[in-house]
Amino acid sequence: MNVFVIGATGFVGGTLARHLTARGHLVTGLARTDVAAVALAADGITPVVADLDSRRSTTIDAALKADVVVYTAQADPVLETATVESLTRAMAGRGKTLIFLSGSGLLLQRTAGAWSQDSFAEHDPFVVEPMATSRKAAEDTVLAPPPTGCAPWSSTPASSEAPATTATCR
Repeated sequence: MNVFVIGATGFVGGTLARHLTARGHLVTGLARTDVAAVALAADGITPVVADLDSRRSTTIDAALKADVVVYTAQADPVLETATVESLTRAMAGRGKTLIFLSGSGLLLQRTAGAWSQDSFAEHDPFVVEPMATSRKAAEDTVLAPPPTGCAPWSSTPASSEAPATTATCR
């Protein structure tokens, strides 16, 4: 499969592009700079040096050469909307797939849902936000299996014959 990843130099898009390349897919990735293009090429990803603004037409041309386009970039909302509109118009009726992930959704916890110009720079290592760590701990507690002797997700013991003190049920 021929896949074009918009956001291939970012956290989500980069992981996806490397994963697809490792599985034998032909992957092309958007690179805004020559340095980013070299990094993509080193990972076996064919770079397209373009952007979502002044070089958007080059981005659209690359998208039309792919079977699947995956949008994972974090862009200004106005720029993102214009790009997605351009992509959908260009791809309409061509039997191609557009998957829109939007990297901006990944770190909304830090910004309380507001858009942020830079959550982290392109090549900064990913660091889990403190709120994500506490949220994960809470999810692990909630999603843990019920204690032995309890019906799943129940506040009563599994057996009506068992005394209520047998287990602490939810």
